[in-house]
Amino acid sequence: KDLRALKRKHGDARRTRIQTAAQRAAESAALAEAIEEVSEEALVLEFTQRGYVRRSTLKAFQRQQAKQESLLTTELAETEDVTLQIESTTTKQDLLMLTRSGKAYTVAVGEISNTTRQSKGTPLVTLLPPTAQGDPEAIAAQFILAPPLENQELVLVTQQGRIKRLPLTEFANLTGRGLMAMKLKEDDELQSAILVQSQTHLIVVASGGRLLRFAIDDEQLPIQSRTTQGLQALRLSKQEQMAGGIALNASDEFLVLSAQGFAKRLKASQLRIANRGELGVQAMQFATKTDKVIGIAPAPRDAELTILTNTDRVARVPIDQIALMGRDGSGDRLVKLGRGEKLMRWAIVEVPLAESD
Repeated sequence: KDLRALKRKHGDARRTRIQTAAQRAAESAALAEAIEEVSEEALVLEFTQRGYVRRSTLKAFQRQQAKQESLLTTELAETEDVTLQIESTTTKQDLLMLTRSGKAYTVAVGEISNTTRQSKGTPLVTLLPPTAQGDPEAIAAQFILAPPLENQELVLVTQQGRIKRLPLTEFANLTGRGLMAMKLKEDDELQSAILVQSQTHLIVVASGGRLLRFAIDDEQLPIQSRTTQGLQALRLSKQEQMAGGIALNASDEFLVLSAQGFAKRLKASQLRIANRGELGVQAMQFATKTDKVIGIAPAPRDAELTILTNTDRVARVPIDQIALMGRDGSGDRLVKLGRGEKLMRWAIVEVPLAESD
């Protein structure tokens, strides 16, 4: 009688199912087929200064861009957060994230939550496995893994001047544990990651203003295994660090930026083709002894340069307004900085996507 009373009070239907291995495999296959049949949706991902990612449909992004007038000019303005990278993608592609410790992780774009333009978005670091979450600044770079991966490669550059080239296929179908993309010394960290195509050149820059241009090929930069520390990109002095690198063709133009707000536009052909590991040539002089190079960037004429300072001020400068110069000189002063203020981050923001028919 007592057992029957307990059954009436607490009894409910079984929630689990007992299956054989064959039944479980058949159900998993059916689920995979159902997911595959879901239509591929075009999306836009926006990555912000404070480490957030916003996901929106292509049409929603285009509508927002059509309504929004540029609130930022060549004058520095206060900001809470600003978009530094915009990527067109689909729900079936993967996002590759590289941490400053040299590890790589992927997450399906379809698993990133939809957000509105008014919201902060999703913290990018929360997309990593729990063991890798922590400092929002831990992520050094992120890319969309857009097929065909076989035609693309990744060049990794560290602060201490080590460089390594890997096929992008290494990062396909990663498990939740990720993989070690580059082995680093204890006092080193990943500075930048560059997507490259074959038959291009690489330009790397030191904080002291020296640039080195060399070919991306098996002689200058052979493909290495993931467990190696890489090769020396260019020789650094004790006071220098690597400030970045870009892949480009001989006819392309690029920008060099300094911490005190100077920038110049140069042609790749102004730098002779050298060998990896050499000293390079001085291509940026400084107005003060405390200034240094903070980055190098491609210079498409129809894009904007977004710059951010250590006081959370931001400005946007059209690329074509930055003077094309030679290797001599410090360049143009982009913005007037306050006392103790300096540029900390930058990004090249392409012209927003056009409205589709």
